[in-house]
Amino acid sequence: MRTRLVVVVLCLALLGGACGGGGDGDDDAADAPTTTASDGGGDDGGDGGAGDVDCPEVREALEQLGLDVQVMAQLRTQAQYDLIARGTIQLDADVTLAAIEVARALEVIEVEGTLGTVEESLDLYEEAALFAKANLAVDDPFADAQGEELAALTADLGTFLGAQAPVNAALDAAGCV
Repeated sequence: MRTRLVVVVLCLALLGGACGGGGDGDDDAADAPTTTASDGGGDDGGDGGAGDVDCPEVREALEQLGLDVQVMAQLRTQAQYDLIARGTIQLDADVTLAAIEVARALEVIEVEGTLGTVEESLDLYEEAALFAKANLAVDDPFADAQGEELAALTADLGTFLGAQAPVNAALDAAGCV
């Protein structure tokens, strides 16, 4: 479980390093997202989170979601779908969708900034998981251009992978880190 968390954190760190460092002289700290708890709740007594957020459950769901997002971002060809069908790469869209539902507990945490909201991020990942599920259910999704829809959805990898940032910021704001 810790290995998955380390992998997700490293991926986000690499993504941040690849996207940052504009060099235009602007203060990057001014552009950094800020978070504020908006659920009106306090400590939920024991798991270190805010409001109705079950931190251990949400952290476990986000570990799974982080891995699945990395796989969904790569579903661009029939060969990649075939790797999942053969079991070479693991992706169970139902498990992904269940993780998204658990992570929706973080929607009560407001994340301000240019990265979007938790709800927008989870909606994007839900749409991708539903596309993946539909495409994995057919033998040749690219024959009917279904696979191309998912590839288009994830076309901007920076945006697709970066949508994890508001979710992780909300996890931090909830006191679950």
